[in-house]
Amino acid sequence: MAISDSQKIDSLYKKLLFGVAKTDTAASKSPSNESIASPLLLRGDLIWGQSASITSTPPTNSTAIIAVYNDANSSSVRTTMDATATTNRTWKTGLTNWIPPEFGSQYSVKVYAATSGSATPQTSGTMLPPDGTGNNDSYLFDYQAGVLNFPDTNLPTALTGKVIYIVGYRYIGNMGSSALVVEYAGASLGSVTSLNFSTGTTATIVNNVATISISSSPETLQSITSRGFTTTNSVSFTSTASSTSTTTGAITVTGGVGIGGNLNIGGSINVKTLAITSATISTSTTTGALTVAGGVGIGGKLYVGNTSTFGGDLLPNQDGVYNIGSPTARFKTLYVTSSTIDIGGLVIGSQDNALTVNNIKVTGTNISTSTTTGALVVAGGVGIGGDVWAEGRVTSESLKIADSVFDSTEVLVNTSLATVIDTYSITEFRSAKYLIQIDDGEGANANFQVIEILLLIDNSGTVFATEYGMVTSNGELGEFTADVQLDNKLRLYFTANDATNKLIRVLRTAMTV
Repeated sequence: MAISDSQKIDSLYKKLLFGVAKTDTAASKSPSNESIASPLLLRGDLIWGQSASITSTPPTNSTAIIAVYNDANSSSVRTTMDATATTNRTWKTGLTNWIPPEFGSQYSVKVYAATSGSATPQTSGTMLPPDGTGNNDSYLFDYQAGVLNFPDTNLPTALTGKVIYIVGYRYIGNMGSSALVVEYAGASLGSVTSLNFSTGTTATIVNNVATISISSSPETLQSITSRGFTTTNSVSFTSTASSTSTTTGAITVTGGVGIGGNLNIGGSINVKTLAITSATISTSTTTGALTVAGGVGIGGKLYVGNTSTFGGDLLPNQDGVYNIGSPTARFKTLYVTSSTIDIGGLVIGSQDNALTVNNIKVTGTNISTSTTTGALVVAGGVGIGGDVWAEGRVTSESLKIADSVFDSTEVLVNTSLATVIDTYSITEFRSAKYLIQIDDGEGANANFQVIEILLLIDNSGTVFATEYGMVTSNGELGEFTADVQLDNKLRLYFTANDATNKLIRVLRTAMTV
């Protein structure tokens, strides 16, 4: 026979309110007669270590301690129906540690029924009241588990064909107790201030104020584990053990280390990755986010993201890779990732005034709108002995020479409706010449067409066009038309004879107005 509800309630009553274990029925033993202590388990790893920093009024945006979920932050949580329960009875957020209203009434979650995929359930959906609509359709929300349940007789009618969204706040701060635990090997640590030692191999801080000094030898400090511990005093380690790896030395840290102030190191630093996020501007050899009094050896590539000044010489290695001196800069490979590098005189791989280089890569994305703007600007002429490749479009121009512009596009057409394959402003260009290639199909059964078209636009926006020089492999694949609309843009259309995949490559040469 199953345990009765009254016995279950008696067990919970004794456990939750009196902290004792149930050993007999309520009729035989009242809570005050139960003698076996049974306090609730408080897991140290689940303690909200920064709960004292939860404000009584929720923040507008997420912080390091409180995550905000609502439409304003595009983060209202779409839940998932629990397939193991009755249809629509239980919905899971997949997120834990929701902040309950005991921290403030505004932390109460809000529940909305809205269309699946809605980006704004707070405005497009229906808010469900916790106590229901008067139709025995109230709900319960488990803030710890992040689970919504409708335990009442009925389900809300607004839920039909919809899903549940949750708006609220979660605790995302540090988890665990605030004790500082020191693990060590040996019989004694010598002079340790404000620590309470047991007979084991651990020592726990008594108060969050202390100066910890560990100086005895030959003791080896194995680890310090801190959960939310902070102090304005100091911790010093006077061991002279050398560090030859990430696991050796007077102190080793398996995880990351955050330092808010200065760091002074008397020996060498071996770093796998070093990121310096300071924005301090460098105006001399002794200013900036990073200053080096001596020389710098770099075994790999050097990326400079802003203006650089070289006041001395950087002599090349035996392969002649670097030689930078004022006003000469010599590189084997030069990478410019952003902004501008100005060098008064530039000799790359050569001793004369010519510019000779193995590779120059400019990966900046600055748009070019004139001869003095863009990721790369050359005041004089440019001589190119090999091929030139231009991929993509920069505003409306790919290559401009005097009053002519060369541009190309590629369009896939799979409809028999008129499709725009090119457009340009008639306030920029008076005439255009097109060379158009059409590929239709693949393999031996593919069809091809190439054609030239001339367009001329007068000041009233009238288009004059002529086609010539057409060559096809199996007849024409479609027709071309052009017009000018109210936005003063010419549009070149292609109307295919049939709705198959046609790849249209367009090369336009245009003359300015």
